[in-house]
Amino acid sequence: MNGTDSICEEMHRAWGRKAPVRIGRDPEHGAAVMIPVLDGPGGPEILFEIRAGSVRQPGEVCFPGGGIEAGESPRETAVRETAEELMIRKKQVHVLSPMHEMAAHGGRTVWSYLAKIEGYGGTFDPEEVAETFTLPLSTLLSCVPEEYTVEQVQVRGEDYPYDLIPGGKNYPFRGAKRKAYFYRFEVKGREVVIWGMTASLLHEFLERFRKEFG
Repeated sequence: MNGTDSICEEMHRAWGRKAPVRIGRDPEHGAAVMIPVLDGPGGPEILFEIRAGSVRQPGEVCFPGGGIEAGESPRETAVRETAEELMIRKKQVHVLSPMHEMAAHGGRTVWSYLAKIEGYGGTFDPEEVAETFTLPLSTLLSCVPEEYTVEQVQVRGEDYPYDLIPGGKNYPFRGAKRKAYFYRFEVKGREVVIWGMTASLLHEFLERFRKEFG
């Protein structure tokens, strides 16, 4: 075995069975959220939170979740944050499945999980949550969200070395395009809008449910 074969064998042995590494991911600022399922009078319901005025992005609709702490797995974070924000015990959070791994702004990765919440009595931590509400899964499945296209444009610093690139400033750089979803519902006599990352996670969950369960 020559030197190249030896190095290739070492790399295969070390990396061959591992998942691909996501370039640009910031592992120090990852987050995890939970999609909570409750028993409702007409079947399963999905629980949402509205952020309290004292936290980042106040007034927005979200799922329970937060930043991953040192030594935690994303699943452990999702369970811990759900228990803390809803003021319930961890044993009331029965994780059903991992759902998605989403690239968010700034290279952060957000993991989502699906869980059945047992014995929830409507409690929440007012420091983080202004209120909670639920929507029947059947209602969510029948809703068609508004869709918009968002183009993410790269902004380069003034010292960017265009002289090292064929074509310089005229090089055909590409911006990434993605779909943005907006769900509108009437909750407790007023309209609530679900958008942003929460809407994206909700949309992916609903699409997966329709595909696999009809």
